[in-house]
Amino acid sequence: MSEFERQHPIATVTRLATAVKQNLITFIVLFIGAANTGSNIALYSIVGGVVFSFFYGIFSWWQYKFRVVDGELQIISGVFVKKKLYLSKERIQVIDITEGLIQRMFGLVQMNVKTAGSGTEKASISAITREKAIELQNLLRFDEIEKDSVSEQEKESVIERKLEFRELIYAALTSGSFGIIASIMGAISSQLDAFINEENLNYLSTNLPGYTDNVLIIMVVVLFIFFAWVLSFMGVVIQYSDFKIQRKEKELVITRGLFERKQITVPFNRIQAVRIVESFARLPFGRAMIYLESAGFQVDKTKSVIAMPIIKYSDVEGFLDEFLDGYRVQDVVVKPPKRALIKYIRRPNYPLLVAVPAFAILASIEFSWLLLLAIPLGYLGWKGYKENGVYIGEKLLVVKERFFARKTVLINKSRVQVAQVKMNPFQLRKDLATYQVTVASGKEGISFNVMDLEREEAERLIKWPVLKSIEY
Repeated sequence: MSEFERQHPIATVTRLATAVKQNLITFIVLFIGAANTGSNIALYSIVGGVVFSFFYGIFSWWQYKFRVVDGELQIISGVFVKKKLYLSKERIQVIDITEGLIQRMFGLVQMNVKTAGSGTEKASISAITREKAIELQNLLRFDEIEKDSVSEQEKESVIERKLEFRELIYAALTSGSFGIIASIMGAISSQLDAFINEENLNYLSTNLPGYTDNVLIIMVVVLFIFFAWVLSFMGVVIQYSDFKIQRKEKELVITRGLFERKQITVPFNRIQAVRIVESFARLPFGRAMIYLESAGFQVDKTKSVIAMPIIKYSDVEGFLDEFLDGYRVQDVVVKPPKRALIKYIRRPNYPLLVAVPAFAILASIEFSWLLLLAIPLGYLGWKGYKENGVYIGEKLLVVKERFFARKTVLINKSRVQVAQVKMNPFQLRKDLATYQVTVASGKEGISFNVMDLEREEAERLIKWPVLKSIEY
């Protein structure tokens, strides 16, 4: 493939759809604001932005050209400023193939290529045939001589697991995205002054028996929570429908999505760590989520690859045996000493001790009953003390953290970027320390730590990884 090629012309429409999607909340706020004020300026701004994006998309499509030469992806793009991007296959970390709703209508896909480092070096070809995407993927993954033989071997050795519908519903019911949806709804609701006014409130007061201001507040809060939860539920179902993970000879291939089909390819030699998270909502049901940390990967502002959106914790060991050689959950052997218990119980209550006086001062209301929360928060601290710790083997490091969620991190020795021992003045008084390890993930890195270990034990732990430092 030595000659430059262009994308399918439908790339102009996909660019427009992406611009609208990225600015949807802004458009909604502008639209509601225009309805409140009666001004057409906001509406003209929306229409003008859409028209500009459409014509900009046409020029961008014409200027965008790509090719692969000697294992190097070369891209020329830019309307006002011409850009040249060259990505060699040695630097490529992740290759994604995505089928958006528009692409699926025309039998096309979008291909995203990401490298390690700052995250700025990435390429997206938004409208090509699947055959062309697979051809590019093979050119950027293997030498031409090996390509066909490797493909045949992969066909014979593929291991596959799909997400069952029942588990998908579990994932949606216990999703952690409720808070994000609620914050978005809060931004939109701030523009609804035209609908929440004195006239409408008087109408409710007249027509609803037993209506009071407190009842209205409760109704609004309940409806707000309900709609946020429904949107969160639907979002998870749409995002993880038809979820499938495949193990091939040199990589994992993850496919998911109802309307937008995403295919993420993660080579085994790019995996930095495996993270098993049992969220507060899923812990009672014995369910967990498995993440892969991969340098250079970042999509939808997320720097971790989701290997399984939900799985029974009892099935985690079998999953690791099937899909990830060398990673296995181990019992921790280095734990916080007994004198750290009081610190673990006390730490979750610090925000509470600040919140109660603040409520009392700002709202002039007695909130001392909130101090009762110190009991469950202290219990969470005690659970953290019992379960936090570190396991170190010949090739594997296991870090366990517990607060609201329980996290188990499995790291190969060769993937540790930095290991540190940190001691604040309060820890120094009791001869305690925090052990922290960092691996590459996304644009930067991700760190995991265990607090209040025996200082001598923590300093001994950092002798195992490649890099180390002690902060006083």
